[in-house]
Amino acid sequence: MKSRSFTGAAFFTIMKKKWIFSLIGFVLATAIMQWQGASLKNAAAPGGILALEFARNSESLHVLLMSWKSSDVWTNILLDFIYIPAYTFFFVASLRLAKAANYTIVMASLAALFDLAENSLMMLSLAGHYSAISLQATALLAGLKFFCLGYCAAVIIAKVLISTWSYLRG
Repeated sequence: MKSRSFTGAAFFTIMKKKWIFSLIGFVLATAIMQWQGASLKNAAAPGGILALEFARNSESLHVLLMSWKSSDVWTNILLDFIYIPAYTFFFVASLRLAKAANYTIVMASLAALFDLAENSLMMLSLAGHYSAISLQATALLAGLKFFCLGYCAAVIIAKVLISTWSYLRG
């Protein structure tokens, strides 16, 4: 049996392939979410589903639900369960490729967990099982999710800029 040597260059090549695959999945999932979620954008919810994520009281929730077709909201949330692994895989692959610290990879995973919990609470709200606390919890989870993803994006951008600057300086 022939032994294979696993070099740093081979690892980088594998990581680039995984990253490209994750990018394609992320872009496709984003396009699908935007296309399907377009019906949720209106005067009551210019940001679409984001309005539901940050609806902090029952009055806001009722205004949103009256302005949307219920099946469109359910479909969007269910599609988000596919979107979550797509963006998580992309962020994790990007962070690994950028050689970011392990805790940033944990932050990307936490964002996914926050999103799963947020979606579960939104589904309960749509089913009529909500309270002031559950609406506040949904908004908090959405905020934590976006904080984690923003932090990961900032780390990726900083790593790319630093690498580019180092390369250009020789």
